[in-house]
Amino acid sequence: MPSEEISISTLASEIAQWDKAKGSTNQNNDPKSIEIALHHTHLPKIADAGIIAFGPNKDSIKLQELNGLGQFLTETEPIDGFSRVAAND
Repeated sequence: MPSEEISISTLASEIAQWDKAKGSTNQNNDPKSIEIALHHTHLPKIADAGIIAFGPNKDSIKLQELNGLGQFLTETEPIDGFSRVAAND
């Protein structure tokens, strides 16, 4: 089932806040830099994979399909260096 649309700027702000809370030393973790990277690099690749769709003005996205996404996330966790938080944490 598709999700609700979220603006790319809102997504970038959320990522910047998450990155800051994790204590990242990334020089490009301000919301505008993240938004540019999302818009021009990351989101088009995710859209090409059929996981998200851009809104009519390409300034928002929505999740298209979750089938198989859980397995993908599980398999890529070691590559990204992140692990899921347990439900009781």
